[in-house]
Amino acid sequence: MPHSGGGFDNLTPPADRISRWLLLWIFFRCLFIQSTWNPERMVHHGFLFALLPGFRKIAPSPELFQALIARHIHFFNTHPIMASFICGGVLRLEEQRLLNGEGSEKTVDKFKTRLSHLLGSVGDQFFWQSLRPVAAVTGVVLIFLGAPVVIIVGVPLVIYNIPHLYFRWFGLHAGYHNGLAVLHDIRVERFESWMRILTGAGLCLVGILIVLGLRNFTAQGKEAVIAFVGAGLAALLLQRLRVQPVFAILIPIATAVATGYWLVPDIM
Repeated sequence: MPHSGGGFDNLTPPADRISRWLLLWIFFRCLFIQSTWNPERMVHHGFLFALLPGFRKIAPSPELFQALIARHIHFFNTHPIMASFICGGVLRLEEQRLLNGEGSEKTVDKFKTRLSHLLGSVGDQFFWQSLRPVAAVTGVVLIFLGAPVVIIVGVPLVIYNIPHLYFRWFGLHAGYHNGLAVLHDIRVERFESWMRILTGAGLCLVGILIVLGLRNFTAQGKEAVIAFVGAGLAALLLQRLRVQPVFAILIPIATAVATGYWLVPDIM
């Protein structure tokens, strides 16, 4: 678990100027943090877009409001979902700095930098490498089971979006109300235990998928089995070559289709 220190001294939290309704509005704007992503400054525009209503509320004057914009328009990058921890924390720290005279711009910048690296790594591993594949494989399993389209689409969305929306809101709320102390709310070991659970669930789902796939394809003849195995081998090769995920998905599908067309031309 990260600990504060080195300029992260205890600061006296002021009375909240950001109401729950305003925090909800900022939460909604956080959903668009990647909407203006660019390779030069990454998600800096989306980050600032989310914080603008809060900055407008805490800035004592138009000049200080413009100064806040100028300070936070620079490069910023982290995991888009976990960025809400930083959004809430920055709001609290800027509020303390402007209204209580506590802390400094350096403290805010150091907070942003430290958390952006930590949350970028944790978010990528938890959401992109663990949760999203489990949700996707669940959808494929449901396809093989012949579930209705609503179930096939809805269940993976629920699996992914419940943690997604929870951490967006929890991060924003905890960041604003705890300030620097939000560092203690981000328990890396807890995320690691959740990732182990998701990895186990994913392996179970892949096993179920293999059984269902072989059962269905065997019933259709040896050609379908060859196409299925060929797609699996292509996926394994692409994983070892560390290609981009989109190609790791599309190329095995293309392999299966091409193999099926070559072996059974009548189906096309």
